[in-house]
Amino acid sequence: MRAFKAPPVNDKLAGEFSTIINWLKKSATPLYLEIGCGVGLHPIKFAKSNPQFRLLAFERTSEKFNKAHQRFINNGSPENLLIIHGDASFFIDELFLNKIKSPALDGVFILYPNPYPKNSQANLRLAHMPLTHALAKALKINGTLVLASNKSDYIDEAHELIPQKTPLKILKKRRIDAAETPRTHFEKKYLGRGEDCFELIFTRK
Repeated sequence: MRAFKAPPVNDKLAGEFSTIINWLKKSATPLYLEIGCGVGLHPIKFAKSNPQFRLLAFERTSEKFNKAHQRFINNGSPENLLIIHGDASFFIDELFLNKIKSPALDGVFILYPNPYPKNSQANLRLAHMPLTHALAKALKINGTLVLASNKSDYIDEAHELIPQKTPLKILKKRRIDAAETPRTHFEKKYLGRGEDCFELIFTRK
């Protein structure tokens, strides 16, 4: 696995970084991270159902972030949730692996990431990304990383390679029951049209 290297800092990232630091200082409750939160369905549900936890969620695309932010406002702006418009890679490095001493992560959610199915795109899949090793290092011992996808080959690759390349081990692998309440719009769409969806739960050794 390639060495993890955060993207270069710019003024916008610096501003978001300050926002995160100030938010983290407000509470010492267990901290979860979500990468690629889309339009915000899962973060809102998680925050409202788990007031004893905090969730820091990232979304890179402007359109999805704007919808997530509006959903956040429409749901009363839960204090235990912060949604950031940006690439999580920079923030993971600076918050948890560099000079800033912030609480270690209790859990990470990566729900229905882009599967990048082509062989030429392998380095963009989670099993091969340096970010995955960084996330593993940022987790507390016994912390969890939840990965969900409707692509069985994506799940199989992650199941095989992530424990080999990171300090994570498999805690659970399952097929998601179609009767479950969907966590994301992708999950709702896939289950609604009869596709199989899968979940892997890793834990920090």
